[in-house]
Amino acid sequence: MPDLNKAVHDFDGEGSSHEAGAWLKSIDSMAVLHGWPDSFRLENARLHMKGPARFWLQARVEDLTTWEDFKVAFRKTFVGETSTAEKWKQMQERIQMRGESTTAYFLEKTLLCKELGLGMQDTKEQVLVGLRSRDACISLTAKEHRDEDELLADLRRLERISESRIQMSPRGKPHSGDPGATPRVGSSTSRSWATARPTEQTTSGIRLTDQKGVARGSVSQGSNMIKPTDQASAGGPPKKTPESLKRDQAERKCYSCGKYGHMARNCAAANPVGNFVVNQSSGDSDPAKFLKAALINGTHQLSVMIDPGSSDCILRHRAAEKCNLQVVCKGQDLYGFGNTDTSTVRSIGTSEVDIEIDDVVCHKVKVIVVNDSALPVDMLVGRTWTEQDHIAYLRMGDELRIGYRDDLPFCDIDLAQIKPSKEPLRVKETMVLPKRTVCWVTVETGKSEGSLIVPGGTDKGMLLHIEHGRVEIPVLNDKDEDQQLLKGSLFAHAELLSEREELTPVRTVPQQEPIDRGMLNVGKDINEQQVDALLKMLNEYRDCFALNLSELGCCNHLEMTITEKPGSTPVSCKPYKTNAAEREAIQKIVEEWKATGIVTETTSPYASPVLLVKKKNGENRLVIDYRRLNSQTVPEHFPLPNIDDQLQRLSGARMYCVLDCANGYLQLPLSEESKAKTAFITPDETGQFERMVFGLRNGPAVFQRLMNKVLGTLRNSVALCYMDDLLIPAKDWEDLLVQLKQLLDALRAAGLTLKLSKCVFGSDELDYLG
Repeated sequence: MPDLNKAVHDFDGEGSSHEAGAWLKSIDSMAVLHGWPDSFRLENARLHMKGPARFWLQARVEDLTTWEDFKVAFRKTFVGETSTAEKWKQMQERIQMRGESTTAYFLEKTLLCKELGLGMQDTKEQVLVGLRSRDACISLTAKEHRDEDELLADLRRLERISESRIQMSPRGKPHSGDPGATPRVGSSTSRSWATARPTEQTTSGIRLTDQKGVARGSVSQGSNMIKPTDQASAGGPPKKTPESLKRDQAERKCYSCGKYGHMARNCAAANPVGNFVVNQSSGDSDPAKFLKAALINGTHQLSVMIDPGSSDCILRHRAAEKCNLQVVCKGQDLYGFGNTDTSTVRSIGTSEVDIEIDDVVCHKVKVIVVNDSALPVDMLVGRTWTEQDHIAYLRMGDELRIGYRDDLPFCDIDLAQIKPSKEPLRVKETMVLPKRTVCWVTVETGKSEGSLIVPGGTDKGMLLHIEHGRVEIPVLNDKDEDQQLLKGSLFAHAELLSEREELTPVRTVPQQEPIDRGMLNVGKDINEQQVDALLKMLNEYRDCFALNLSELGCCNHLEMTITEKPGSTPVSCKPYKTNAAEREAIQKIVEEWKATGIVTETTSPYASPVLLVKKKNGENRLVIDYRRLNSQTVPEHFPLPNIDDQLQRLSGARMYCVLDCANGYLQLPLSEESKAKTAFITPDETGQFERMVFGLRNGPAVFQRLMNKVLGTLRNSVALCYMDDLLIPAKDWEDLLVQLKQLLDALRAAGLTLKLSKCVFGSDELDYLG
C-alpha cells in the first residue's frame, strides 16, 4: 500500500483557486502513477486537508462518499470559475517579492500567463515587468529568446552574477540586524527579556514557551489567561502571495468602531451624517506620516506606527496570533515616559521577528506582546528597530522616508525645496457649537484662493474652495453638550490641490431606506435572534432589493433582441378609447416609467396601443397590446423547468425560502435595434421601452435563459428557479442562511433585484408558483 502521508502536500483552503486546482490535480496524478482506486484518492484528500479546509470537509463528510462527489463539491467551493479579467489581474499583480528567488517567481508567473493563452513575447514582457531588478529587465529586453527555458536560463545567470557582486561588496556583510549580528538596543532603559527557542507552531493560536523552551499553552484574547494548546505541528509560515497580502490588509482593525477592513481615521461610523466632527489640537503634527505597512517574517502585513521615542517594539496580541509567532511567556510591567513608579501596562511576553518596512529589513528584532486594548495599531516600532546601524530615516513634511544607510537614500533631496503637503486650518473667531447640531465654521488658511480636501466623515473627505483666505466647513457636534471653538485654534490639516490636478468624476447614489423587521415575512418557528441575523444579512445586501421602481435593477448578463419575420412592416395603431380616470392613471404610470429611465421619448414608426387592467390587489397595471408585433416576431425556444421535477428536488428539506424578482421583465435590457419596436401610444403621448416589458413574444424564454445563466452551478443545487420565482430548500436555519448568501451574491453580480414583500424566509410550508 502506498504511503499516503508523503504523496501529496497539505491543503488549508486559504490559497488561490489556482493552488486549489493544482492540489486536486496532484492527487489524480499520483493516483494514475500508483494505480490507486477512487477510495484511496478520497482518503488521501481527507488526510491532507488542514485548518479551514478540514472544517469544510467535516461539515460534508456524510454527503461526500465518492471521489467524484468530492471533486464536484471541492471545485465549486475552492476552485470556482475565474473570469479572464480576474486571471489577467492576478497575473499582473504577481511581482517578484523581496528575497524571493527568480526561479520561483518565473515559474509561477509563466504559469499564470499560460492560463491566459499568452504567446512567448507577451509572456516575456509580463515576466520582465514584475522583476525587482531593473538592470535585469533592461538587459533582457533587447535580447531574443525562443522559449521560456532560454529566458529562465538568462535570468538565473544574471541572478548568480548579482549575488556574487553583493558578496564581494561591503554591503555583502551582515547588518547589525541580520542573523548572527548582535541587535543594538537604543536606550539604556530597555529591559532584559529572555529569547524564545524554536518550538513547533500550532494551528490553534500563539505557541507560548517558558525560558527553557518548554511549551506551556496559548494566551487567550484580551487577557493574561493561559490555556493548554494543541500539540499538533502545522509546519512553517505560509508562502507570501498577493492574495494573502490582500487578506492581511482586509484584517486592519478600526479602534474607533471596533470593526475590521479600515482604520480609525477613515471610519464613517463615528460620523453618521458625513459632516466634519471637530477635534481641536494645539499642535500642527499629523501622526499619519508615521503610519507604515510592515511585513513580518516575510509573510504577514501589519499596520505599524514608527515611534523613535519608544525604547522597544510593541506588538498587539491579535497581531502576534495572526503572524503565528512563538511567544516567551513572561509578563513584565511597562512604564510610560517620565513615570518609573506606576506601571502603565502589563505585557504578555516577548518574541523575535523579522520586520520589513519600505523594503528595509531588520532580522530577529525583539518585540513585546501586549493586550489589544493597550495599543491602537498592530505594532509600535521603537528604537530596537529604528536605531539599527544599517537604517536611516528622514521626515520630510508629511512624509517619513526610510532606507539603507549604505545606499545614501537622501542624497538626492534638496531640503530647501521641501514644503508641507498639508495646509493648517485655524478657527477665525471664537464660537460655540450647540449640542447635536450641524453648524458652519469659518476657518483661515495661508492661501488666498484655490481648492483643498478636508478630512471628514467619509474616506475621501470634503472638497472645498478657498475664498479670500477663508473656508466655510460644515461641522457636526454629535455630543450631548455644547462645544467651544477658540479663535486661532488648529481646526484641521487639509490637502491642497494644484491647479493642474484633475479630480476623478464621481456619481451620486441616493441613500436607500434600510430594511426593518416589519418588512420581513418569516416562518412562525423563527426566533428573534434568527430574525436579527437575517435582518443584518439583508441590509448587507440592501442593493439586491427594490422597495420602489427607482431601485429596480438592470441585468448585465443578457439583452433581448426582437427579430421580425422577413417582409414585416412597422406596427402602427391608434390609441384605445379611455375615460378621464383611466386616462389620468395611464399618464401617471407612464410618467413614473420615464422618471426611472424604463421608458424614453420616441419618434419610432411603431405604435402599439395600451390597456389599463386591474391587479388582484386593486392597483392599476398598464399593459401594451403587442399582439400585432408578436404575430410577426420570429419565435425563440427555450425549455421551461418541469414543475414535477422541481417538487421531487424538495425531498429532505425542512425549511424553505421563496424569493421573487421585482418586475423581473423590466430588469432585462433591450438591444438598441429592438427598443423602437416596443414603442406604444396613449391618448396623450408616445414612448418606447429600454427594458423588456411584459407581453412580448419570447419574453418567457429569454427570461428563463437569463435566470439559468445568472444562477449557473447554483441552479438546482442551491435554489430552484421557475421564471422569476426562486425557491431555496434547506435542512435547517444555518443551512438556509448559507444558501441565501450564495444566491444573493449571484443576483448582485448580475444586477438583479428582488421584491421584499413577496419574499418568505424560513417557512416550513408555503405557496410556490401561486
